Parts: sequence; structure tokens; C-alpha cells
Amino acid sequence: MVTIALLGTHDTKGAELHFVREKLIQFGAKVRAVDMSTLREEKKYSPDHPPSRLAGLTGRSFEELSALPKAEASEVIVEGALKLLQGWLDGGELNGAIALGGGSGAAMACAVFRGLPLGFPKVMVSTIASGDVTHYVGTRDLTMVHSVLDITLNRITRPIFAAAAGAICGMARALPVEKGADKPLVAASMYGITQPCVFSLKEILENEGFEVVIFSAGGNGARALEELTAEEHIDGVLDITTTTMIDEIVGGIRGAGPGRLEAACSRGIPLLVAPGACECVNFGPPETIPEKFIDRIFIRHTATTTLMRATATEMRELGAKMAEKLNRARGPAALLVPLRGFSRYDEAGGPRAMDFAGNPAGTFHDPESDMAFLEGVKSTLNQERVRLMEPDLHINDEAFSKIVAEVFLSLVK
Repeated sequence: MVTIALLGTHDTKGAELHFVREKLIQFGAKVRAVDMSTLREEKKYSPDHPPSRLAGLTGRSFEELSALPKAEASEVIVEGALKLLQGWLDGGELNGAIALGGGSGAAMACAVFRGLPLGFPKVMVSTIASGDVTHYVGTRDLTMVHSVLDITLNRITRPIFAAAAGAICGMARALPVEKGADKPLVAASMYGITQPCVFSLKEILENEGFEVVIFSAGGNGARALEELTAEEHIDGVLDITTTTMIDEIVGGIRGAGPGRLEAACSRGIPLLVAPGACECVNFGPPETIPEKFIDRIFIRHTATTTLMRATATEMRELGAKMAEKLNRARGPAALLVPLRGFSRYDEAGGPRAMDFAGNPAGTFHDPESDMAFLEGVKSTLNQERVRLMEPDLHINDEAFSKIVAEVFLSLVK
């Protein structure tokens, strides 16, 4: 029998939580209902773990919460709920967790879920699930289910809630899975336009006894790489596609915050970096691009992504910024700059670009701007501390992948 934690605010969602509880029991699960209310303790539906217990786990009484602003009271309840669930997990007493909530309830439950381990089943049923859930999910593995209507019981929501209850039971029963051989874990960053390089590296390194995990290089994927590296899941990093750093400089939409490259540098694990897709500033559809970029050139990457070519000035700034971060590496580090282009779009004879109005406008291949990146690197990089190589190759050339693999293996040794 699997044990499922059921989270929600029983003072406002008691009937709905009770419905899900009955479904979980029907599906053969043992349920531990956790009341995350901050206003009052609900007695009618008898949650197993009232908010007074959650507050107590943080050293406070539930009565104290009434004097706090709602946001602070919520933080106390979240802290207590996370301690409660983590304790059950540590004791092998929990197999999954599900929550129901509107905006506030989802914010609280997701904050708890983000603190739980990767691979542990987590389902959030909410009205917010159809929008931008970045701030709710973060970099973790939450499953979001759109409730369509507000969290109320009716002919539309009952099957949605029941299906979510069945989903969490099925997810819990799917575990554990075999982890496979205990090999050193290497993280690699990739976009589709650097895929040949990364896939080739993956094959080479896995033949050498490593396990390579690939992160999407944009936004949350890059943040996840940094977080999992900081949490010591990762033993080495091949940050081949560092495009989020140019988004931070220019104002693209897929930046990953100021912490790029810092986790591996701080931990001192082997780190090899390349400027993969760094010439590409990420935007949405063409109509969303700010008019201040009217004189720039673009490539329509997908229906929802338009890439803008970075200028020499921006690339020079990026090179200096990347070098500055690498200078702080506490372990072996290298930067490899392929002189013939940084992505599938940045190569001689590459696809045609367009101007702001959508008219043909040359190509993304701009060796002068790429050299400006290298100038920025050389102006700042401590080459006694960080190895710099400039292969006369394109990033997606097989020969470049082989050089990267050789250098990375030398860093590991």
C-alpha cells in the first residue's frame, strides 16, 4: 500500500480535499491529510495534521499566526509542512504528495513540493496550472493539473480531481526504479543548434565510463543545472551552451539569473565551458520584440522563439563576464572557443536571417563579433588558472567534440 500526503487549506477547500481523500482511499492508498490553513483550524473534515501541528514544528503556536501578515503566516505553515513531509520521507513512510488550491494555496503547496527530492511524486491541482507556472514549479519535477474551474465540487471538477488522485497513486506505485550503475555524473547544456556537439560528447564520455545528463540551455534548464550542481548531484560540468548569459546582458527572455557557471566554480568540480549559441539573444514571436532592436537581424527559430544576433560590443562584454566567473573556479576549468562559429546558425553558408520587418537580411555568421567575444575573454581571463583553447573549428564539428572530450578527461584526472 502506498502512502500519500494530501495538502490543502481545509478552512476553504475542506469538501474538495475530503473528496480527493476518499478517492485516494478507493484507489488503495493510505492518506495523511495536512491542513495548511492560516486563518482557522477546520474541524469538520478532521485533517490528520492540523495547522497547529505545523506551526508547532517551527516553534510557534497557531494563535501567533493570526497576528502575522498573511505572507508571513504562510511561510510558517510551509516550513512546518516541509518538516513534516521530510520527516516521513526520511523514515520511509511516504510515497507521494498531492495538493489542491487556488493561487495562494498553490503557492504554499508548491513551496513545500520544491523542497522535496527529485523523483518523489508531486501533483498540484490548481486554477493557475494553465498559465506561466515558473514561480510555482521552479526547477523541480512538479506535475501541474489545471482544474479549469475554481477549486469547488461540481460535475466538471469531480472527474478532474479523481483523475489527479489516480495519477498520484499510479506515480507512487511506479517507484522505486533501478538507478543503474554508479558512474560519475556529468551535466551538459544543449540547444538544438548545438545538439551535434553535445550528442557526440555524450557518446564519447559514456564510452569512457561516465553518465551524461543533458539540460536544456535556456531559462529553467540552466537554473536546474546550477541547482543540481550546487546540491552535489553532479560530478562535472560541460557547459557547452551558455546562451542564457547573453540574454542577461542584452535583455532576452530566457536568462537564468546572475548565477550561471557559479555552482561548479564554487564546488571546485571539473568545468569545461564553450560559448555555444552565445550569439543568440532569445525572444518570443517577432511581434513581441522591443522596437529598440529595429536595426538588428533575426532568425525565426520556432513559432514561439525568435533569435536576435548579438553585436560585437555585447559579445565582448559577455567574454569578459564569462572570464570573470571562470577566474573564481576552485577546481580545474577550461574554456574552448571554436573559431568558425558557435551554433548551427553561426556558420559560413548558414540559414538566412531577416530584419525587424521580416525581410531577408544576410546570415547570423559574424566572425568579427565572435572574435570580439574572444577579445573580451582574453582581456580578463587568468590563463594561468583557466585553460583557454581556440580550435579552428565549428562548434558542431566532430573534431571539436573530440577535443572537448580530451580536455575534459584531462580535467577529471
